[in-house]
Amino acid sequence: PTNSLERVYAVLVLLFAMVTFSSFISSITQSMSYLRSINAHITAQEALLQRYLAQHNISPKLVNRVWHYLHQRSVVNASAIRTKEPQVPSLALLPRSMVMELRHEAFQPVLDKHPLFHHYGDLEPLAMRQICHSALTEQSLLIKQELFGAGKGESLSMFFVMEGCMEYPLPCKCAVPAARTRPGGGSADAVKESSTLTPSALKNELSFQYLLGAAAKMDEPSRREPESVDTVDPGEWACEAALWSDTLQLCSPFIAHQRSEVLLVNTAKFAEIIA
Repeated sequence: PTNSLERVYAVLVLLFAMVTFSSFISSITQSMSYLRSINAHITAQEALLQRYLAQHNISPKLVNRVWHYLHQRSVVNASAIRTKEPQVPSLALLPRSMVMELRHEAFQPVLDKHPLFHHYGDLEPLAMRQICHSALTEQSLLIKQELFGAGKGESLSMFFVMEGCMEYPLPCKCAVPAARTRPGGGSADAVKESSTLTPSALKNELSFQYLLGAAAKMDEPSRREPESVDTVDPGEWACEAALWSDTLQLCSPFIAHQRSEVLLVNTAKFAEIIA
């Protein structure tokens, strides 16, 4: 600088550069500290899990399955997972009526795929809004992740598939009877002609013949068809019986064939609303 104006200009440039550089360094330091804290938490969780598996003498095969599943879950792109309402804190600031309207517009198109909810929404729009607000829960599933489980005591809910695909192994063991005799005695050879049966008796007769055929297949392993899976695709639903039954048991869990998003209908809340 050769004069006062140039000196002032140079000083201002230096001050601006120092402030900008300091802010840049501060942001980098803050980001590194945040990443370090995340990695430290993940490392601590992995060490805790490893200690649990070792202390409980878990087999190496199952240990590998656990680590493979957790690694797959950790590498899933978070942006590909459907954003849930609890993940958006700003929604908690909205009035209840507006939240009900948001959930109604978000979930009503999904429920409309089912004739019951479609017609019920036309007849009882207020109750349908209440169902969308209180009785529905979203859930994300990774590949091979299970929805519900097999056995007694498992809480089941009707669900709709919004994205992805769910699979259920077939044949279902609970659909095959243990005995081949007709309820009340008799055999399959004593079947009446269908034209002489009442609708109720015909239904029972056809059910008996179907179950008898299923039992006959069980007695012939060489003729038994290989197991297959039934799929629940986007826009379809399963476990509707959970809405109307006190108890419901699955022989196998539903398994996500790919990354899936499902909408669960809470049975108790649904019954309370429509009562």
